[in-house]
Amino acid sequence: MLRLIIYVLCIGTCGEAVYSGQPVTCADIANDERWSIGWRNLCVAHGILACHSAPVLGVDSLPLGSLMLCFDQARQPTDWEYQLANFGAQVASIVFERNRAELVHRARSEQLQTLFDEAPLGIYLVDEDFRISQVNPIALSVFGNIPDLIGRDFDEVMHVLWPQEYAKEIVEWFPILLG
Repeated sequence: MLRLIIYVLCIGTCGEAVYSGQPVTCADIANDERWSIGWRNLCVAHGILACHSAPVLGVDSLPLGSLMLCFDQARQPTDWEYQLANFGAQVASIVFERNRAELVHRARSEQLQTLFDEAPLGIYLVDEDFRISQVNPIALSVFGNIPDLIGRDFDEVMHVLWPQEYAKEIVEWFPILLG
């Protein structure tokens, strides 16, 4: 029987795999000194007699944790089991890094939103279809009482706000300024 466990704790082969950044095999947990007596007895009592741990590495090649395959017989893993452990560790790495990237993205988005909302000058965003997509509180006062401002065409909004000739000039220059 094969059991798959992801460990982040530094015990036995998992801890060694994290510390060394290399895969570690224990073919006989009951007689391996890398395991403390407590952990060794717990594993044996639950039928875990051998294991193989692969480090889960981040994009910076530093270990984030380890993946452990557990076996109910004292033995070496098969080639397939080595490949399974490596594949599982790579998948876990992708998941950890994706979660880390999402957290960084969320934090940056919150910072940008705060900057946008609290800027001491008016800011408005126009989307790729040339529609107003977002307006900060200071800019909102400039747009006055234009109903349903968000989603409205920039050209239309400028013509509501300004005299015809001036609005036309703003609309013509806006794409040039965006480059």
